[in-house]
Amino acid sequence: MLKLNNYTLLSLIAGNDRKKAYYAIDRLKQRYVIVKIINPANGNQSKLDTTLFKKNAALTSDLIHPHIISIYDYGLTSSDFPYLAMEYCENGSLTDKIQEGLTLDKTLQILQQIANALTFVHKAHIIHGQLKPNNILFRSDGSVVLTDFNNTSLNTITKQQSAAFFSCSYTPEYMSPEQARRVSFDTRSDLYSLGIICYEMLLGFPPFRGDTPLRISLKHLNSAIPQLPEKYRGLQLFLNQLLAKNPQHRFQTAKEVSFALRQLQYQFLEHGHLRAAPPENNASNPYIVANALSSPNEPQKQSAGKSYLIAGLVLTIPSILLLNNNGLKSDTPYSSNEQERSVMNQTSDIAISMPLIINVTPKDATIQFNHSAHSFHQGMLLAPGHYSLSITKSGYQSQQVNIHHNQQIPTQLNLTLSPALYSVHIKAHPPGSTIRIINIKPKYTKNLQLSPGRYLVEVSHPGYQAKRQWLEITSSAIEQTISLSPAMKQGKILQHPLAKGGYGPKMVVIPNGRFRMGDNDGMGSASEKPLHWVNFADDFAMSQYEITQADFAQFIEETGYVFHEKISKFHEKISKKEHHKPITHTSWHDAQAYAQWISKQTGYTYRLPSEAEWEYAARAGGYTRFVWGNQPRTNKANCLEGCWANPLKGLLKGSQTMSVGQYSANDFQLFDMAGNVAEWTQDCYQNSYRQHPADGRPVNKAHCSHRVIRGGSFTDSIENLRIARRAKRTPAYKDEQIGFRLVLELKR
Repeated sequence: MLKLNNYTLLSLIAGNDRKKAYYAIDRLKQRYVIVKIINPANGNQSKLDTTLFKKNAALTSDLIHPHIISIYDYGLTSSDFPYLAMEYCENGSLTDKIQEGLTLDKTLQILQQIANALTFVHKAHIIHGQLKPNNILFRSDGSVVLTDFNNTSLNTITKQQSAAFFSCSYTPEYMSPEQARRVSFDTRSDLYSLGIICYEMLLGFPPFRGDTPLRISLKHLNSAIPQLPEKYRGLQLFLNQLLAKNPQHRFQTAKEVSFALRQLQYQFLEHGHLRAAPPENNASNPYIVANALSSPNEPQKQSAGKSYLIAGLVLTIPSILLLNNNGLKSDTPYSSNEQERSVMNQTSDIAISMPLIINVTPKDATIQFNHSAHSFHQGMLLAPGHYSLSITKSGYQSQQVNIHHNQQIPTQLNLTLSPALYSVHIKAHPPGSTIRIINIKPKYTKNLQLSPGRYLVEVSHPGYQAKRQWLEITSSAIEQTISLSPAMKQGKILQHPLAKGGYGPKMVVIPNGRFRMGDNDGMGSASEKPLHWVNFADDFAMSQYEITQADFAQFIEETGYVFHEKISKFHEKISKKEHHKPITHTSWHDAQAYAQWISKQTGYTYRLPSEAEWEYAARAGGYTRFVWGNQPRTNKANCLEGCWANPLKGLLKGSQTMSVGQYSANDFQLFDMAGNVAEWTQDCYQNSYRQHPADGRPVNKAHCSHRVIRGGSFTDSIENLRIARRAKRTPAYKDEQIGFRLVLELKR
């Protein structure tokens, strides 16, 4: 692991020869961060890259906003390469969300947060310049974070900087027409990019695509704005306003975009969908166009930034008032007292009923009217008067609200229910054990009062195995007893006697802990991502060697189990030379049968390891590419190519299995975690880790077509022995390349 000032670089996330991003830990603050380092090219470009990088870091670090990435630190490495350390957002990027699929409601919420962030940065005279899904991240609470600002402040972009931007930094699918023309651009360029993102969030792909950047650029300049499918037609006018080729015809500010999105959200809340076309403007309809306050005989003056209102995005009268309250006043002069009164008189049916909006945290709280026949729904039109409401949710303190609802402006309340508190009492054995609740700051005390939620309790005592256990508080007090088992020393060898005589395989104690699972070196496939933390609350033991033919022969002799159609009386046919070779030609079902037999023989629980247990045991506390280190090495494992100093010898000896334990063990004293035979795990194969359990449990499905194998075999090249590499086989598959090892559960 590399070190940089106060940072330990754990793994490379992405990068090229000039720029690299690392997953790292801040040793001073004890937090995980992302560290970006630029390794500029030679000559003048070096000075330009360094200058832009520093200015970018300085500008972004001054932007303090809930939806903008936090820059913790920036400076120069010991090699005078610029670096910056920034907030780690563990919930992925917008690209990931788009691939998973987004509802219309969620799309509007995300766009609203992006627009709010752009409003803030544009007000600071900063252009993002590189708005795209990969630069929109999500924190663990689901909130949006804008990152990777590409440009400097407005009106200060030099020709040299502009050339650098166009030569290497832009992403063609998200560039604006003015960027495509390589002319000066302003904040409205970001709004065009937001329109591209909006389209992609709805349909799963950007509107303008091509096989070269030039062809994509020409489509931004010349192609018509795409039409949305029928179910999204209510967003067409909004999208047209964002994707106008001429910046003068777009929204003029991000604040206008934010306001329009707010209206669309209100409409969605009230109707459950977005109208594909504006309703007719009549007295019986609560919707009117925004310029209704203008004099009938007066010509309409409308800025380009508000042309979306004329284009037909309809607003309620309360929306007009909100528009004025937000500083987006009509360009048409009118008397607030006279003309507004005139409109109110002409639409008296509208003025009587105003929307009632109550935003409650948590969102699924129940809102009910007291002493009224009304049934509450968000944005409902309500006649003026006094109303009493109850807000309730299980596990929270109920709240009574009295409101005075008038006919001039909507009533909007933002409320947060206080969680109910319940006592927690942990009884630990042995007495005197230390009790901690890991995921909260307050120290544990007897009968500690906590709100509903999940709490990770850790109990420890010298000489005993520490235990972590989740407690869930719902609507009552909790009293829990947690007993510890005597600790087993890491590396201790266990070998249980069998009921029939003899002993089972040697098992090595593996300590509990946590590790970062997946492609830590940036060399793997998409199936090895995303990187994610896995925590093991309990120790477990694993076979020190792959299950041998001698081990399996005991099972065959005792049960008569037939595991290979071409082999009968297997235990009688194996020679002494093969006793210590791993068993092969075993299906996933064969391995399960052996585990069940040895569990019955010993009285302990033996099973196939989960994929997480296998990788944790193989890594043995490290994050190297291979079991032995980061570089391919000869004489470290049994494989076909790359494992032998003499290639000819490798062709001769590496084309078959070898007796177990011929190479050095890893730091957990496990042998042959790379090569020899690939090993079955318990897990059902999935093509990514997006839904992988964080506690080390296996992934199981009712109908599983493929199971995971790990470790590589004697027929593989050395590159296929990477620890993180995964492969899959059908559960019935069997050949000479696949064997298995077992896990022994130590928890009581």
